[in-house]
Amino acid sequence: MIQHEQEFYRTLELYGINHNDVCIIGSSVIARAGFRNNNDIDITLRPSAREALIKSHSDLNVNSTLQLINLSENIQVCRERYGVIGIKDYDLFSDDDNYSEDYNGIRIAKFELEIAKKLRRLEPKDQKDLVEIGRASRINNYDWEKIFYLAYFNGEKICVNPVNNKAGLLRRIARRVKRIINKILPVSSCTH
Repeated sequence: MIQHEQEFYRTLELYGINHNDVCIIGSSVIARAGFRNNNDIDITLRPSAREALIKSHSDLNVNSTLQLINLSENIQVCRERYGVIGIKDYDLFSDDDNYSEDYNGIRIAKFELEIAKKLRRLEPKDQKDLVEIGRASRINNYDWEKIFYLAYFNGEKICVNPVNNKAGLLRRIARRVKRIINKILPVSSCTH
């Protein structure tokens, strides 16, 4: 369950943001999947809606360095959060549902995107989330091939087509996963 939903809907109404222009991202995606609670709700907007919001509300707290707009205590507009895996904000609003899906009338990024971003960044909070997700029994419900492809190969100029060269892709994924696990988990926790 996503925390701060009532504040989220009130904030959208306060700023006149159309639900069709919003996509929930970040820790709320992990919370929706049931792996942990979110502390806030990060959203992204269609680029045109973001520009219109900034123009119509000159009093907004815009942090251009972090590319954040604080709409309320727990609601932030973020920009290009999935750029690290080659996904642009506008991709989240495409009609093909590759990167987001419906959640109570609002778009929400797919779990696979959030995990791919965490695998790519590997910040301490990402590592903690990945360890918790890795311990869960329901992790097989997700498209791990898509996750690893997005995390490591999307946007790179390598000749890997996941359909035509699945064995090569899976070998590369296995090598990268082994390196990640060695970074995240101390050696002593792997021995019995």
